[in-house]
Amino acid sequence: MKIKISNKLNIIPISLYLTWIGFVLYFFFFQIISFSKETPCGAEYMMIGLPIFTFVFSLIALLLIAIINLFSKKKYYTDYEFISIPFFALIVIMVYIKLIQMKDKFYKYILNLQDQITSKLDEIDFMIKF
Repeated sequence: MKIKISNKLNIIPISLYLTWIGFVLYFFFFQIISFSKETPCGAEYMMIGLPIFTFVFSLIALLLIAIINLFSKKKYYTDYEFISIPFFALIVIMVYIKLIQMKDKFYKYILNLQDQITSKLDEIDFMIKF
């Protein structure tokens, strides 16, 4: 299977979208750690803002491609895969990152709960001995 843009007019929105996805992936994998050390609030805003802007930009790119395809008398869904496949891959990466963060929080919660139960049992054991 050869990856090729069917409608040459779609090169501009597709290239802009793929550039945006590259920026988002670069920022998430390489810049968010150093950015969070400098300004933790700014890093949190970027963690929330980038996926929202990516979702909005995906919708805009899909609409642009559909409009361009309708005006050039092609099927409206031509070249949608260049937007949808990176978008769904980005969603999978974001969900994976969130699950890892939730796993760490859950593990810390279980350890804290275990410590609380152990301390309560020690208190009860101490009260029973005296």
